[in-house]
Amino acid sequence: MDAPEIIGDLVAHRAAHRSDHEIIRFADASLTYGELHERANRLADSLARLGLTREATCAVQLPNSVEFIVTWIALARLGV
Repeated sequence: MDAPEIIGDLVAHRAAHRSDHEIIRFADASLTYGELHERANRLADSLARLGLTREATCAVQLPNSVEFIVTWIALARLGV
């Protein structure tokens, strides 16, 4: 299989094959591939239900944190 080209696909691929491997560690928080995949999907679904679409503009102001990475992946999944 070729390497995924889209960050959301890469996370999904790694979650399927290395779900328990840690991908993010920041301060006192960490996430595995599986946790990142689940949280980003859940946020992307919620944002889509609120009407966020590919054509939308979305501003994000978060501190450097695990939540920022989850949000970035979720927005990438939506094509925002």
